[in-house]
Amino acid sequence: MFELIKTEPKEKANYMDIYYRLFCATVVKYYEDVENRDRLKQSVYYGVKFINLNSKQKDEIEYEKMIQLFDFTLLVEKLMSLLTPREFVTIFPIEKTYDGNKYECKDYFYVIKKLNDYGMDKILQDNITEMLWEYWNLDINFFVVNMFSVASNIKKIKTGKGFMEEWAEKNGITTYKLCKDPVTKKEYMYNPKTGKSSSIKRPTPRYLKVVKGGRYETRRI
Repeated sequence: MFELIKTEPKEKANYMDIYYRLFCATVVKYYEDVENRDRLKQSVYYGVKFINLNSKQKDEIEYEKMIQLFDFTLLVEKLMSLLTPREFVTIFPIEKTYDGNKYECKDYFYVIKKLNDYGMDKILQDNITEMLWEYWNLDINFFVVNMFSVASNIKKIKTGKGFMEEWAEKNGITTYKLCKDPVTKKEYMYNPKTGKSSSIKRPTPRYLKVVKGGRYETRRI
């Protein structure tokens, strides 16, 4: 006879909390010994990971917490400025793409040239912001976008317009806001200029087809 044993589902690890605690612990140790470059690099790594996870929820974050997140982002950027390009590359390797000239975009060679201009073994200091925009690594790309987005959200709460809305208005470009009906939960686009809204039509997945009566059934792909 077999006995069915019930097991509790494993609780998913809270990586955002883990990275935050690791960051705090490592930063404290770094400031106790500022000559320890490994501690500095670890702090930067954990900080970037935390921000990239936290910023996925930035549209739901309260204003005060958003300010704290932005201050945290600036702290991580400050720590980055204490690194050299050579050290930075060991934390966040440059993406191994080499056809930038063909597609007129950043690639490995482009970034290396920029880093050499800064000096591979010189502390980045005031060059850090420019370097982050020039860098080619997904973690860093997300970090820069998140930093910009949080700053834009803060501005939007204060003035009613984020950076992109302000830029679009100056250039005569209409912007739309994605909204959700609190009752039906359906999403729609809202035009703040005209006050009109339009429904969103999403494409039917390939594995479904419409049959009589407006119902769906699965189909072989």
